[in-house]
Amino acid sequence: KNDYFLPIKKFLLEESTFTKPIETLNSIEKYKSDPFLYRVSCKAILSQEYCFDNKSSRYAVLKLFLLQFFPVFATFVGLILVIRQAWLLFRKKTKKVVDISLFPLTTVDMILLISGGFVVLGEIILPTIVVPLSSLLTKGLSGPLDSSIKIFIGYVSMTIPPLFILKRQINTFQSSDEPLGGWLQWKIKPLNSALISAIKGWFMVMPFVLFSGWLITVLFGDQGGSNPLLDLVLNSKDKTALIILLITTIGLAPFFEELIFRGALLPALYNKVGNSWSIIISALVFALAHLSIGELPALFVLGVGLGVLRVNSGRLFPCALMHSLWNAITFANLLLLA
Repeated sequence: KNDYFLPIKKFLLEESTFTKPIETLNSIEKYKSDPFLYRVSCKAILSQEYCFDNKSSRYAVLKLFLLQFFPVFATFVGLILVIRQAWLLFRKKTKKVVDISLFPLTTVDMILLISGGFVVLGEIILPTIVVPLSSLLTKGLSGPLDSSIKIFIGYVSMTIPPLFILKRQINTFQSSDEPLGGWLQWKIKPLNSALISAIKGWFMVMPFVLFSGWLITVLFGDQGGSNPLLDLVLNSKDKTALIILLITTIGLAPFFEELIFRGALLPALYNKVGNSWSIIISALVFALAHLSIGELPALFVLGVGLGVLRVNSGRLFPCALMHSLWNAITFANLLLLA
Protein backbone atom coordinates (compact mmCIF):
# COMPACT_ATOMS: atom_id res chain seq x y z
CA LYS A 1 0.00 0.00 0.00
CA ASN A 2 2.77 2.44 0.95
CA ASP A 3 4.65 1.68 -2.26
CA TYR A 4 1.51 2.56 -4.23
CA PHE A 5 1.15 5.94 -2.53
CA LEU A 6 4.85 6.82 -2.66
CA PRO A 7 4.97 8.23 -6.23
CA ILE A 8 1.90 10.38 -5.55
CA LYS A 9 3.35 11.69 -2.29
CA LYS A 10 6.66 12.45 -3.93
CA PHE A 11 5.10 14.23 -6.91
CA LEU A 12 2.76 16.37 -4.82
CA LEU A 13 5.30 17.29 -2.20
CA GLU A 14 7.85 18.25 -4.87
CA GLU A 15 5.23 20.52 -6.48
CA SER A 16 4.26 22.26 -3.30
CA THR A 17 5.89 23.20 -0.02
CA PHE A 18 2.54 23.96 1.65
CA THR A 19 2.23 22.55 5.14
CA LYS A 20 -1.32 23.63 6.09
CA PRO A 21 -4.08 21.18 5.09
CA ILE A 22 -6.21 23.78 3.32
CA GLU A 23 -3.23 24.91 1.25
CA THR A 24 -2.43 21.32 0.38
CA LEU A 25 -6.03 20.74 -0.74
CA ASN A 26 -5.80 23.77 -2.97
CA SER A 27 -2.63 22.38 -4.53
CA ILE A 28 -4.42 19.21 -5.69
CA GLU A 29 -7.60 20.95 -6.96
CA LYS A 30 -6.52 20.08 -10.50
CA TYR A 31 -7.33 16.41 -9.80
CA LYS A 32 -10.99 17.00 -8.94
CA SER A 33 -12.02 16.09 -12.48
CA ASP A 34 -11.01 12.54 -11.54
CA PRO A 35 -12.66 11.78 -8.17
CA PHE A 36 -10.66 8.59 -7.61
CA LEU A 37 -7.28 10.22 -8.22
CA TYR A 38 -8.30 13.19 -6.07
CA ARG A 39 -9.26 10.97 -3.11
CA VAL A 40 -6.11 8.85 -3.41
CA SER A 41 -3.90 11.93 -3.67
CA CYS A 42 -5.63 13.61 -0.75
CA LYS A 43 -5.42 10.56 1.49
CA ALA A 44 -1.75 10.10 0.56
CA ILE A 45 -0.71 13.38 2.15
CA LEU A 46 -3.57 14.29 4.51
CA SER A 47 -5.82 12.56 7.04
CA GLN A 48 -9.25 11.18 6.11
CA GLU A 49 -11.20 14.11 7.59
CA TYR A 50 -9.90 16.52 4.94
CA CYS A 51 -10.71 14.23 2.01
CA PHE A 52 -14.33 13.52 2.84
CA ASP A 53 -16.99 15.65 1.09
CA ASN A 54 -19.87 15.60 3.58
CA LYS A 55 -22.26 17.60 1.38
CA SER A 56 -21.85 15.35 -1.65
CA SER A 57 -22.06 12.21 0.47
CA ARG A 58 -25.29 13.31 2.16
CA TYR A 59 -26.77 14.15 -1.25
CA ALA A 60 -25.78 10.73 -2.62
CA VAL A 61 -27.31 8.97 0.39
CA LEU A 62 -30.55 10.93 -0.05
CA LYS A 63 -30.78 9.94 -3.72
CA LEU A 64 -30.05 6.31 -2.88
CA PHE A 65 -32.74 6.38 -0.18
CA LEU A 66 -35.33 7.79 -2.60
CA LEU A 67 -34.44 5.22 -5.27
CA GLN A 68 -34.88 2.37 -2.78
CA PHE A 69 -37.77 3.71 -0.69
CA PHE A 70 -40.14 4.96 -3.37
CA PRO A 71 -40.73 1.57 -5.12
CA VAL A 72 -41.42 -0.02 -1.71
CA PHE A 73 -43.81 2.78 -0.78
CA ALA A 74 -45.56 2.61 -4.18
CA THR A 75 -45.91 -1.18 -3.90
CA PHE A 76 -47.37 -0.92 -0.40
CA VAL A 77 -49.94 1.71 -1.38
CA GLY A 78 -50.71 -0.13 -4.63
CA LEU A 79 -51.37 -3.42 -2.83
CA ILE A 80 -53.73 -1.71 -0.40
CA LEU A 81 -55.68 -0.19 -3.31
CA VAL A 82 -55.75 -3.53 -5.17
CA ILE A 83 -57.01 -5.39 -2.07
CA ARG A 84 -59.64 -2.72 -1.52
CA GLN A 85 -60.77 -2.98 -5.13
CA ALA A 86 -60.92 -6.78 -4.90
CA TRP A 87 -63.00 -6.51 -1.72
CA LEU A 88 -65.43 -4.10 -3.38
CA LEU A 89 -65.65 -6.44 -6.35
CA PHE A 90 -66.37 -9.37 -4.03
CA ARG A 91 -69.05 -7.35 -2.26
CA LYS A 92 -70.38 -6.26 -5.66
CA LYS A 93 -70.06 -2.61 -4.72
CA THR A 94 -67.83 -1.55 -7.60
CA LYS A 95 -69.11 0.88 -10.17
CA LYS A 96 -70.71 -0.58 -13.24
CA VAL A 97 -68.37 -0.74 -16.24
CA VAL A 98 -69.03 2.26 -18.46
CA ASP A 99 -69.86 1.57 -22.07
CA ILE A 100 -67.22 3.06 -24.32
CA SER A 101 -67.91 4.53 -27.71
CA LEU A 102 -67.33 1.86 -30.31
CA PHE A 103 -64.86 2.72 -33.04
CA PRO A 104 -65.87 0.63 -36.10
CA LEU A 105 -62.40 -0.21 -37.43
CA THR A 106 -62.05 -3.42 -39.40
CA THR A 107 -59.13 -5.82 -38.85
CA VAL A 108 -57.46 -4.40 -41.94
CA ASP A 109 -57.93 -0.86 -40.58
CA MET A 110 -56.27 -1.81 -37.28
CA ILE A 111 -53.32 -3.49 -39.00
CA LEU A 112 -52.90 -0.47 -41.25
CA LEU A 113 -53.01 1.93 -38.29
CA ILE A 114 -50.71 0.07 -35.87
CA SER A 115 -48.35 -2.00 -38.04
CA GLY A 116 -48.24 0.29 -41.04
CA GLY A 117 -48.70 3.73 -39.51
CA PHE A 118 -47.24 3.43 -36.00
CA VAL A 119 -44.44 0.86 -36.43
CA VAL A 120 -43.26 0.75 -40.06
CA LEU A 121 -43.83 4.35 -41.15
CA GLY A 122 -43.75 6.02 -37.73
CA GLU A 123 -40.94 4.22 -35.90
CA ILE A 124 -38.73 3.03 -38.76
CA ILE A 125 -39.04 4.80 -42.11
CA LEU A 126 -39.93 8.44 -41.40
CA PRO A 127 -37.50 9.01 -38.47
CA THR A 128 -34.74 7.46 -40.60
CA ILE A 129 -35.31 10.25 -43.11
CA VAL A 130 -36.19 13.13 -40.80
CA VAL A 131 -33.57 12.75 -38.04
CA PRO A 132 -30.54 13.05 -40.37
CA LEU A 133 -32.15 16.13 -41.94
CA SER A 134 -32.64 17.63 -38.48
CA SER A 135 -28.84 17.78 -38.17
CA LEU A 136 -29.03 20.90 -40.33
CA LEU A 137 -31.11 22.60 -37.62
CA THR A 138 -28.90 21.46 -34.74
CA LYS A 139 -25.54 22.15 -36.34
CA GLY A 140 -23.15 23.69 -33.85
CA LEU A 141 -25.16 22.74 -30.76
CA SER A 142 -23.77 20.79 -27.82
CA GLY A 143 -24.09 17.00 -27.75
CA PRO A 144 -26.98 16.63 -25.25
CA LEU A 145 -28.96 19.54 -26.71
CA ASP A 146 -28.40 18.24 -30.23
CA SER A 147 -29.60 14.76 -29.21
CA SER A 148 -32.67 16.00 -27.32
CA ILE A 149 -33.81 18.15 -30.27
CA LYS A 150 -33.35 15.21 -32.62
CA ILE A 151 -35.40 13.00 -30.29
CA PHE A 152 -38.16 15.62 -30.22
CA ILE A 153 -38.17 16.03 -34.01
CA GLY A 154 -38.00 12.27 -34.50
CA TYR A 155 -40.96 11.68 -32.20
CA VAL A 156 -43.05 14.40 -33.82
CA SER A 157 -42.32 12.89 -37.22
CA MET A 158 -43.30 9.46 -35.86
CA THR A 159 -46.77 10.73 -34.97
CA ILE A 160 -47.56 12.01 -38.46
CA PRO A 161 -48.29 8.73 -40.35
CA PRO A 162 -50.61 7.14 -37.72
CA LEU A 163 -52.42 10.42 -37.07
CA PHE A 164 -52.95 10.91 -40.79
CA ILE A 165 -54.27 7.35 -41.17
CA LEU A 166 -56.48 7.70 -38.08
CA LYS A 167 -57.93 10.96 -39.36
CA ARG A 168 -58.77 9.36 -42.68
CA GLN A 169 -60.42 6.44 -40.90
CA ILE A 170 -62.45 8.75 -38.67
CA ASN A 171 -63.61 10.72 -41.70
CA THR A 172 -64.80 7.47 -43.24
CA PHE A 173 -67.03 6.53 -40.30
CA GLN A 174 -67.93 9.90 -38.88
CA SER A 175 -70.52 12.37 -40.12
CA SER A 176 -69.27 15.90 -40.56
CA ASP A 177 -71.39 17.28 -37.69
CA GLU A 178 -70.28 14.70 -35.07
CA PRO A 179 -67.46 15.85 -32.75
CA LEU A 180 -64.25 13.83 -32.56
CA GLY A 181 -64.77 13.32 -28.83
CA GLY A 182 -67.86 11.26 -29.63
CA TRP A 183 -65.53 8.53 -30.87
CA LEU A 184 -62.51 8.89 -28.64
CA GLN A 185 -64.15 10.05 -25.39
CA TRP A 186 -61.40 12.33 -24.12
CA LYS A 187 -63.80 13.83 -21.54
CA ILE A 188 -61.24 16.16 -19.98
CA LYS A 189 -63.63 17.51 -17.36
CA PRO A 190 -63.94 17.04 -14.42
CA LEU A 191 -60.17 17.42 -14.03
CA ASN A 192 -59.97 16.41 -10.36
CA SER A 193 -61.56 13.00 -10.88
CA ALA A 194 -59.32 12.37 -13.91
CA LEU A 195 -56.20 13.18 -11.86
CA ILE A 196 -57.30 11.02 -8.91
CA SER A 197 -58.09 8.10 -11.23
CA ALA A 198 -54.68 8.44 -12.90
CA ILE A 199 -52.79 8.46 -9.57
CA LYS A 200 -54.75 5.50 -8.21
CA GLY A 201 -54.25 3.59 -11.45
CA TRP A 202 -50.49 4.20 -11.33
CA PHE A 203 -50.21 2.95 -7.76
CA MET A 204 -52.34 -0.14 -8.49
CA VAL A 205 -50.25 -1.15 -11.50
CA MET A 206 -46.87 -0.74 -9.76
CA PRO A 207 -46.90 -3.99 -7.69
CA PHE A 208 -47.60 -5.99 -10.85
CA VAL A 209 -44.91 -4.16 -12.83
CA LEU A 210 -42.28 -4.84 -10.15
CA PHE A 211 -43.41 -8.46 -9.77
CA SER A 212 -43.25 -9.06 -13.54
CA GLY A 213 -39.75 -7.57 -13.66
CA TRP A 214 -38.62 -9.77 -10.76
CA LEU A 215 -40.18 -12.88 -12.31
CA ILE A 216 -38.53 -12.30 -15.69
CA THR A 217 -35.17 -11.81 -13.97
CA VAL A 218 -35.57 -15.05 -12.00
CA LEU A 219 -36.66 -17.09 -15.04
CA PHE A 220 -34.53 -15.59 -17.80
CA GLY A 221 -31.91 -13.45 -16.09
CA ASP A 222 -31.51 -9.69 -16.31
CA GLN A 223 -32.79 -8.69 -19.73
CA GLY A 224 -31.55 -5.13 -19.34
CA GLY A 225 -33.37 -2.10 -20.65
CA SER A 226 -33.33 -0.17 -23.86
CA ASN A 227 -34.53 3.21 -22.67
CA PRO A 228 -33.13 5.57 -25.33
CA LEU A 229 -33.04 8.42 -22.82
CA LEU A 230 -30.82 6.61 -20.30
CA ASP A 231 -27.37 7.64 -21.49
CA LEU A 232 -28.54 11.09 -22.52
CA VAL A 233 -30.10 11.91 -19.13
CA LEU A 234 -27.28 10.34 -17.13
CA ASN A 235 -24.57 12.24 -18.98
CA SER A 236 -26.33 15.55 -19.58
CA LYS A 237 -26.13 18.62 -17.39
CA ASP A 238 -27.77 20.83 -20.02
CA LYS A 239 -31.07 22.08 -18.54
CA THR A 240 -32.49 23.05 -21.94
CA ALA A 241 -31.83 19.54 -23.25
CA LEU A 242 -33.53 18.00 -20.23
CA ILE A 243 -36.56 20.30 -20.60
CA ILE A 244 -36.98 19.27 -24.25
CA LEU A 245 -36.77 15.61 -23.22
CA LEU A 246 -39.30 16.29 -20.47
CA ILE A 247 -41.76 17.81 -22.95
CA THR A 248 -41.32 14.84 -25.29
CA THR A 249 -41.69 12.10 -22.68
CA ILE A 250 -44.29 13.61 -20.34
CA GLY A 251 -46.33 15.72 -22.73
CA LEU A 252 -46.16 14.49 -26.30
CA ALA A 253 -45.64 10.72 -25.99
CA PRO A 254 -48.42 9.82 -23.50
CA PHE A 255 -51.15 11.78 -25.27
CA PHE A 256 -50.23 10.49 -28.71
CA GLU A 257 -49.92 6.85 -27.65
CA GLU A 258 -53.16 6.91 -25.66
CA LEU A 259 -54.93 8.39 -28.68
CA ILE A 260 -53.80 5.44 -30.80
CA PHE A 261 -53.95 2.50 -28.39
CA ARG A 262 -56.73 3.35 -25.93
CA GLY A 263 -58.52 5.91 -28.10
CA ALA A 264 -58.79 3.95 -31.35
CA LEU A 265 -57.48 0.38 -30.98
CA LEU A 266 -59.12 -0.66 -27.71
CA PRO A 267 -62.63 0.54 -28.67
CA ALA A 268 -62.29 -1.20 -32.04
CA LEU A 269 -61.33 -4.45 -30.29
CA TYR A 270 -64.06 -3.92 -27.70
CA ASN A 271 -66.55 -4.01 -30.52
CA LYS A 272 -65.21 -7.39 -31.72
CA VAL A 273 -63.92 -9.41 -28.76
CA GLY A 274 -65.46 -7.79 -25.70
CA ASN A 275 -64.19 -6.17 -22.52
CA SER A 276 -61.37 -8.39 -21.16
CA TRP A 277 -59.81 -9.46 -24.45
CA SER A 278 -59.82 -5.91 -25.81
CA ILE A 279 -57.76 -4.84 -22.77
CA ILE A 280 -55.30 -7.75 -23.07
CA ILE A 281 -54.80 -7.55 -26.84
CA SER A 282 -54.43 -3.76 -26.90
CA ALA A 283 -51.89 -3.99 -24.03
CA LEU A 284 -49.88 -6.64 -25.89
CA VAL A 285 -49.89 -4.61 -29.11
CA PHE A 286 -48.90 -1.51 -27.10
CA ALA A 287 -45.94 -3.37 -25.57
CA LEU A 288 -44.80 -4.94 -28.85
CA ALA A 289 -45.07 -1.64 -30.73
CA HIS A 290 -42.31 -0.16 -28.57
CA LEU A 291 -39.84 -2.65 -30.09
CA SER A 292 -38.15 -3.30 -26.73
CA ILE A 293 -37.85 -6.90 -25.52
CA GLY A 294 -36.32 -5.88 -22.19
CA GLU A 295 -39.23 -3.61 -21.34
CA LEU A 296 -41.97 -5.83 -22.80
CA PRO A 297 -43.35 -7.25 -19.51
CA ALA A 298 -43.53 -3.87 -17.78
CA LEU A 299 -45.11 -2.21 -20.81
CA PHE A 300 -47.66 -5.02 -21.10
CA VAL A 301 -48.67 -4.65 -17.44
CA LEU A 302 -48.87 -0.88 -17.86
CA GLY A 303 -51.02 -1.37 -20.97
CA VAL A 304 -53.40 -3.62 -19.04
CA GLY A 305 -53.70 -1.01 -16.29
CA LEU A 306 -54.37 1.74 -18.80
CA GLY A 307 -56.92 -0.43 -20.57
CA VAL A 308 -58.78 -1.19 -17.34
CA LEU A 309 -58.86 2.52 -16.54
CA ARG A 310 -60.15 3.28 -20.04
CA VAL A 311 -62.98 0.75 -19.80
CA ASN A 312 -63.95 1.48 -16.19
CA SER A 313 -63.96 5.27 -16.56
CA GLY A 314 -65.23 5.53 -20.13
CA ARG A 315 -62.70 8.35 -20.53
CA LEU A 316 -59.42 8.67 -22.41
CA PHE A 317 -58.00 11.68 -20.56
CA PRO A 318 -57.29 9.85 -17.25
CA CYS A 319 -55.33 7.25 -19.26
CA ALA A 320 -53.17 9.99 -20.77
CA LEU A 321 -52.54 11.44 -17.30
CA MET A 322 -51.62 8.03 -15.87
CA HIS A 323 -49.26 7.36 -18.80
CA SER A 324 -47.72 10.81 -18.31
CA LEU A 325 -47.24 10.10 -14.60
CA TRP A 326 -45.51 6.81 -15.45
CA ASN A 327 -43.08 8.57 -17.80
CA ALA A 328 -42.52 11.43 -15.34
CA ILE A 329 -41.52 9.08 -12.50
CA THR A 330 -39.29 7.08 -14.85
CA PHE A 331 -37.62 10.34 -15.89
CA ALA A 332 -37.20 11.37 -12.25
CA ASN A 333 -35.54 8.02 -11.51
CA LEU A 334 -33.06 8.62 -14.31
CA LEU A 335 -32.26 12.06 -12.87
CA LEU A 336 -31.67 10.54 -9.45
CA LEU A 337 -29.34 7.97 -10.99
CA ALA A 338 -27.45 10.79 -12.67
